[in-house]
Amino acid sequence: MSTQRGPIRAALLVDTPNLYYTTKRAFGPAARPDYSAIYELGRQFGHVRAIAFVNPGASEAFIAALHAMGYEIERPVADDVDYALIAKAVSLSGRSIS
Repeated sequence: MSTQRGPIRAALLVDTPNLYYTTKRAFGPAARPDYSAIYELGRQFGHVRAIAFVNPGASEAFIAALHAMGYEIERPVADDVDYALIAKAVSLSGRSIS
């Protein structure tokens, strides 16, 4: 698939619950992941397809903010998004990530 910006070259799969807790653990309770910076980092590889995996407890405001940054949203049924993220990675491997 191509876009006006060229072919999609990278997929960015973000496990938001794990990223949230890892950031807090590493940098303190007030720290939050910078999802916009993560998206921009991915864009260094060219046009990126960014997918944020959120758990069922994620707020609509958080989901809307991610979407506004350019992320597609995946909402697995289970609280742990790991399996859904892995399944998406496998489904995208070896083919166009459009």
